[in-house]
Amino acid sequence: MDVMPGVTYTIRVVEVTLLPGARQDLTPRERQINYVLEGVMTRRVGDQVLRYEPSSVLELPIGGIPFTASNESAMPMRFLVVDLVPVPASASAPPR
Repeated sequence: MDVMPGVTYTIRVVEVTLLPGARQDLTPRERQINYVLEGVMTRRVGDQVLRYEPSSVLELPIGGIPFTASNESAMPMRFLVVDLVPVPASASAPPR
C-alpha cells in the first residue's frame, strides 16, 4: 500500500457481511485493502471475474476502479475493508 512520507494516517476498519446471493457495488478509497475472513468473495470488474478465498488480501490501487463484490455461495461471506485515511496537517501536529 502506497503511503506519502511525512503524512499521518488513521486506520479505519469496517467488517462487511454479504448473505448468500448478495451483491454490493464498491468504489475503493485511495488507500484501501479488503481482507476476506470467511466465505468466497467474487469480484467483478467489467468482464473480469476473480474469486478470493479466506485470508486473501485485495490491495486496491490509488484512484481505485469501482467493482462489484458478491457472494455466490450458500454460506455468508465476511470481509474487512481497511482504509488509510490522511489526517489533516493541523490535527496531526504535536501540541505546543
